[in-house]
Amino acid sequence: MRGFISYDKLTQLSLPNFEKDTYWLSLDYLDPEPNHLLMTCKYLDPSVITLPTNVIQEVKETVEQTIYNLSNWLEGIFEEGLQTLDELINTGVMENVRSSPRSVSEKIERFILINFQKREVTTNVLLRLEIEALEAEKIGVKVKLIPLKNQRYLPSDIQLRRYSNAGKLKQQKIAKQKEYLELNPFLVRKGRQFTIEVSIDELSVTETFQV
Repeated sequence: MRGFISYDKLTQLSLPNFEKDTYWLSLDYLDPEPNHLLMTCKYLDPSVITLPTNVIQEVKETVEQTIYNLSNWLEGIFEEGLQTLDELINTGVMENVRSSPRSVSEKIERFILINFQKREVTTNVLLRLEIEALEAEKIGVKVKLIPLKNQRYLPSDIQLRRYSNAGKLKQQKIAKQKEYLELNPFLVRKGRQFTIEVSIDELSVTETFQV
């Protein structure tokens, strides 16, 4: 750690704005003595410094985000919000479609309903995940994005992306008037995470999965 500065002192500085809530800060402004930081933390009253409301809200949203555990799916344990094909058909979200034949390993599929609200227009799509247990603590994953039964095609500007455990973009597909989007099948080792992002223009929804 090169140094530190308290938030109240930071707000008193006239710093050039790099982007939203991001500033250029010279090391000259930082206190390099770690003991000063320990002393400050010991005697500081939390009510002295009021943090921005939007920062608190962003932290809260991050904490509350669901991380889907695919290993639990193999044990028959599923998070709230996941739906089966039969449930979607019974509720009228999807029409009665033919299921693909199952192998001896018994693949597992679940659906996540994604809603986009832009002005007065609502766009709904379904994110489908199919997993299969493989050897050497690996899980095979297939990801597909499909429209609801009253829509033949996905929105032409919708995009489907997969990010690695380190946040690196691994795959990306754009609808362009397609009936569905599907990522190339991939493997995930035990202990790893990946993120699926669905976006339309500036709106995006991300779902995180772990093995």
